[in-house]
Amino acid sequence: AWPVMLSRAGILVMAFCDIAMLGRYGAGAIGELTLGVSIFVPLLVIAIGFCSGMVPVVARAFGAGAWIECGRAWRRALSWAVLTSGIATLICWQGEALLALFGQEPAFAARGGAVARALAPGLVAQAVFTASAFYLEATRRTMPALVAMIFANLGNFGLNWLLIWGHWGLPELGAVGAALASTLVRVAAAVGLVLYIV
Repeated sequence: AWPVMLSRAGILVMAFCDIAMLGRYGAGAIGELTLGVSIFVPLLVIAIGFCSGMVPVVARAFGAGAWIECGRAWRRALSWAVLTSGIATLICWQGEALLALFGQEPAFAARGGAVARALAPGLVAQAVFTASAFYLEATRRTMPALVAMIFANLGNFGLNWLLIWGHWGLPELGAVGAALASTLVRVAAAVGLVLYIV
């Protein structure tokens, strides 16, 4: 169970890294990130919830030696992941309007909305990653998701350094840079796990 616990903790470590690095960039950046994340996280939890039902299906099929059914369940979960997170992405993309609807001042809604837009494509990637991690864990392969999460955290740290402050000639993006870094590593982690499974 420890690789599963550590891979889940890796998601929190990524968020902590964003907050810690943005804290050194400027206190207002943390607020911008928090506003965007307040739209992103509930949508992500819903999308992942739709995929979680695959775990007992895959585990039962794996225990019975029904390898083909394991793969079919994973593909069904991927379909649900893409469908639900795709809808969630469209909602997250409207983060500025949602924040304004919830009573945020226009300037804060605009900055938080920019972060939400940068996070939005990561919804599909994180849902695909999670569905793939669920599949691997249900078939007694817990290490690949942990390894992917370790590399994702290392990549997130490096991309944060580049995109928050604008090092190496890149634009200085602050909170939006941290959100873009998270999105890029989520995509890479999802692609890596899918390729591993295939």
